[in-house]
Amino acid sequence: MTFTILAGAGLEENGYSETVTIRMMEIRPQVYLVSWKEQKGTTVSQVQDYEHGLLYTNITLPSGDFYNLQGTLKPVLQ
Repeated sequence: MTFTILAGAGLEENGYSETVTIRMMEIRPQVYLVSWKEQKGTTVSQVQDYEHGLLYTNITLPSGDFYNLQGTLKPVLQ
């Protein structure tokens, strides 16, 4: 997976992009546990609930700081 962070989190103006290897496990139909580790040591675990359009994310930084976030998922309109 390739992700791009456009701004925030103390990043320089140009943002940041990285390609990572993900692990994906189906918990039940339309619900997945997705995780990866970034080059800088940040780990990310997500529960992606496509049935309800919800995303739950846990992020652990190399410093030990921990973030627990929630968001929504929306289909891409074509």
